[in-house]
Order: sequence, then structure tokens, then C-alpha cells
Amino acid sequence: MSSDDTTTAICSLYALNVARMVQHSAVIQENIFPTFEPALPSLPH
Repeated sequence: MSSDDTTTAICSLYALNVARMVQHSAVIQENIFPTFEPALPSLPH
């Protein structure tokens, strides 16, 4: 395998991991934030 192939494979795996983490954190936010939102002061966006 050339180094380009290795880099492409690593980038693909990295992108998959990032997508999985983003999806996971979105699920966590959906589960947690509705519970705590009333107790939190509304933050300026």
C-alpha cells in the first residue's frame, strides 16, 4: 500500500469516528438537556 492509500484509510476511519461521536453527543443532549433546561438560566446566544 502506498502512503496515500494509508492516509486515505486513516482519514476515512477518523471521519467515521467523528460522525459517530457527533451522533452520540446529539443523543446525549436530547436525553439530558430537556431535564435540566428549566433549571438553567437562559443563556444569550
